[in-house]
Amino acid sequence: MQEYTLAQNRWYGDEPVTISLPDDWDVQFLASQGDERSALTAEQIRERFRHPVGSKTIRELAENAEQVVIVFDDLTRGTPVQPIAEAVLEELHAAGIPKNHIRFICGTGLHGAHSRNDFARKLGERIIREYAVFNHNPYDNCAEVGFTPNGIRVSLNREFLSCDLKIAIGGVVPHPLNGFGGGGKIIMPGIASAETINGTHATKVKSSMSGGKNPLAGSGNLSDDSFRSEVEACCRLSGLNVVCDALLNTRCEMWELVVGDPLEAYYEAVRRADGMYGVKLSGQKNVVIANANAKASEAGIAMYTGMMALQPPCGDLVLVDFTPGQCVHFGSGPMGFLPDMGGRAYSGIRDRIPLMKRLIVYSPYPDYTSACWFCKPEQMIWCETWDEVLALISDNGPGTTAAIFSDATIQYIEHE
Repeated sequence: MQEYTLAQNRWYGDEPVTISLPDDWDVQFLASQGDERSALTAEQIRERFRHPVGSKTIRELAENAEQVVIVFDDLTRGTPVQPIAEAVLEELHAAGIPKNHIRFICGTGLHGAHSRNDFARKLGERIIREYAVFNHNPYDNCAEVGFTPNGIRVSLNREFLSCDLKIAIGGVVPHPLNGFGGGGKIIMPGIASAETINGTHATKVKSSMSGGKNPLAGSGNLSDDSFRSEVEACCRLSGLNVVCDALLNTRCEMWELVVGDPLEAYYEAVRRADGMYGVKLSGQKNVVIANANAKASEAGIAMYTGMMALQPPCGDLVLVDFTPGQCVHFGSGPMGFLPDMGGRAYSGIRDRIPLMKRLIVYSPYPDYTSACWFCKPEQMIWCETWDEVLALISDNGPGTTAAIFSDATIQYIEHE
């Protein structure tokens, strides 16, 4: 058997998973260029803070600040926030900012609130014991700051707005609507009101899912700025001073960090990300194994990425996801059986896409509700062991072509 090791269990132990495929299969393992990069050291992280892009250093900005806020992304993202946050705190304390003038806000957008243990996974025990860490509430405690170019009212977290030094920590990885995440997305949807998020997202999300379109067509692609221009308008209205944008490999190690002006640093990070998340597919395959790690609680992204690699008319798609359940999403997630029981971007529980002969989810945490994110639960197969998966897909026979995505939640297929 051919054996492959996949990064898994992000936020839940980071324990890799080993899978195997028959020796007589033709297998292409799809690693990203970023996978060749290793994690930055603590000193390399500090060096990035000493040389920001398009702004003063955080230490210089903090000299005239009284109250500081640090917004960070939630568990739906693989960003290693803790080492970045520790470096930010070093800069702030060197400028004389006391602990009780610093607060952290988790930019959950319309995702479910985080617990104390969730915060510890992102920030580490020391920070949550010594600093205030809050959830964002998109349904209350927001204040209007203006309008987007499309006339959407922009309301943002009032605690964030009350501070005179505003810092954000996020990750620049492919995103289906924005091209790449990071930058202003930590503001919108991160700390925006439900009204603002729904106004900017709902129509775009539903449009991307309709008419047989590939909902991931925009991943890694900056050519369509219709959504990004709304995000950037919200970012400017927020008064955000500094972003700390991480670039990740599929092990969720931070191989680069760009610190600085929210727009200039973001586009510099995107420039450095160019080609690092793309993979080249040597023909479409009979079987695709789509690993979900960095955004494992939004594993539908991996499903769509993997589906694009299947040989028409249909093939087997295997999702590998060891995260205990999918994200609670008040914008687009299922909240009941009724067709309209979900957020404004919800489009109902869908039939399995015909391009997939079988949708198989390899996970030790099967649950009916999570299945609703992918398709009607009766139209997919849960497997708790790899032996179960192998017993199913082996019926494809000798000479089967297969592809394995090292992390299909942050990869996209490059087209010639």
